[in-house]
Amino acid sequence: KQWYQRRVAITAGDSHFTKLKPELLGKNKFKVLNIAAGGKKISETEKDLVNFHENNPARVDKLFLSIGTNDIRYCRNSVTHLSKYIKSLLSKARSLFPHACIFVQNLLPLPVNDQYVINNVNRFNRLLMKICEMHKVFFVDVLSKFLNAEGVRNPNLFNPSRYNCHLNRRGTGQLARIYIALIHRFKRFSFNPLLRVT
Repeated sequence: KQWYQRRVAITAGDSHFTKLKPELLGKNKFKVLNIAAGGKKISETEKDLVNFHENNPARVDKLFLSIGTNDIRYCRNSVTHLSKYIKSLLSKARSLFPHACIFVQNLLPLPVNDQYVINNVNRFNRLLMKICEMHKVFFVDVLSKFLNAEGVRNPNLFNPSRYNCHLNRRGTGQLARIYIALIHRFKRFSFNPLLRVT
């Protein structure tokens, strides 16, 4: 079969997805297309989806989004202004891919051990979950998988730098296992906006 005649899943958004290997995620059952790129903001991810849709004939079955990391780093007072970008992205995704199950991953812990930054991550994740429920898309809660026993960022899963938010090989493997399960294990969903990965 041509790739666009197979079941198709897209991973899009920021750098958390860039090291995921589509052929391993798909297991020859799904065609997985990874259009994520480092440094992407929410509005840029929306443009990536539009460009993909304009240039590909595929019917998309599952769409996975990782957003927000490159947006909240510029937030000094609040994250609430990001709601308009999230809503725009999810509305556009729904209109472009009406048959797709859409999944949005929450923010992973950031490397700066500062209470203000930690609070911004938590505020953004609460905002994201609320908007996902509003738009009937799945909010994938993966945060706990990247914390240690003390409930803080697990350094064993990230590249060794105080300012590096990127996953290392072990962390990427952790993330890959989550998405292999979401791609293959969950065939049909009775809608529950919160998918907590345990």
